[in-house]
Amino acid sequence: MTISKKISKPVILAVDDNLQNLQVIGSVISGNISCDLRIARSGIEALALVENIIPDLILLDINMPEMDGYEVCRRIKSVESLKDVPVIFITALGESESIVRGFEAGGSDYVVKPFDPLELTARARTHLELRLSRLELERINRDLAERNEKMEKDLKVAQMVMKGLVSMKKPHLERMNVEFRYLPLDRVGGDYFRFFPMPDGQLGLFLCDVTGHGVAAALFISLIKSVTDRIQSEKGDKPAEFMRMLNLELLGKMTSYFITGLYLYFFREPSGKTLLAFTNGGHPKPVLIRKGIASFLGEISTLVGVHGKAVYQQFTIPLESGDRIFLYTDGIPETRNCNDEMIGFAEELRSLFERANVHNLNETLNAIFDNLEKFRGSKEFEDDITIIAFDIL
Repeated sequence: MTISKKISKPVILAVDDNLQNLQVIGSVISGNISCDLRIARSGIEALALVENIIPDLILLDINMPEMDGYEVCRRIKSVESLKDVPVIFITALGESESIVRGFEAGGSDYVVKPFDPLELTARARTHLELRLSRLELERINRDLAERNEKMEKDLKVAQMVMKGLVSMKKPHLERMNVEFRYLPLDRVGGDYFRFFPMPDGQLGLFLCDVTGHGVAAALFISLIKSVTDRIQSEKGDKPAEFMRMLNLELLGKMTSYFITGLYLYFFREPSGKTLLAFTNGGHPKPVLIRKGIASFLGEISTLVGVHGKAVYQQFTIPLESGDRIFLYTDGIPETRNCNDEMIGFAEELRSLFERANVHNLNETLNAIFDNLEKFRGSKEFEDDITIIAFDIL
């Protein structure tokens, strides 16, 4: 059965074998409710009519020849698209048994003839409003489902984009070991990092944290990758200049979006000593563990992509065999516990790295996350977490 409903006004179907009754019902309903009134002189005629149009309310007489109102109601309610249409029985019978049978057949209400026009109008209006409210809710739910489906598809595309942007491949270096963990809060996170292997064992690394998550963050990170790849090819050995150019490139590119970022450059002097040069654009400070003691490196400069005249300071430190460098996004220091206490960016954070520090670098990262789990308890993570660690050999 193909049924369509393309009428703007609500449709009310009145069914009665008595023409005079139909005229009275029609006069009352049309005079008080703005609707498209349809009539049927029998149950069979009513069933034929609802094959082509879905009424919003049915006023149904019980006592009719050939097919009584109970049977008409049962057949209407057996059709999936009609089962929620309210049916008000109109009957001259006043016995409780007939009323019960009407409800058992699927009726919503009843009016006893001779009816009060005000009562009929009130009951019809009430059930009609409930019906139209339900239809509106169903429409809203369909719209939401369609939007959710579209968002789900967009998120899957964004997730594929992010997988292509964030390289999960560790660089292999003669004088350093590298390990990292990348845990996006959502399927599309706001953290991004990229290793830049360079000639003669040199290494560049860019790490950033974009405001927000989801599709918009993926789009912004696509832009960041394109820009940083180009800048790194020109200024990969000059961290401060790298960050200055990146800041200018991102200004005004995506309104309301900015990043915190680090660019690091590992290189060797002719003597063979390893050095680290880096610039910090609003990002949490790197941590150095030397001989078991953790300390923060450098100072924090301006966020990237906010101010056109931002100045970025470059720091250079010599590294020793046995040193460890940790880079991370603010998901770690901003981890909270059930008492809403935060690890923070100072002593507790420094202590976290010291306590987790063991001989094996991979096990150290595991221990950091174990300590985070113990600290937060049942509290959920609230941000992406990225941590990158270097062992200087």
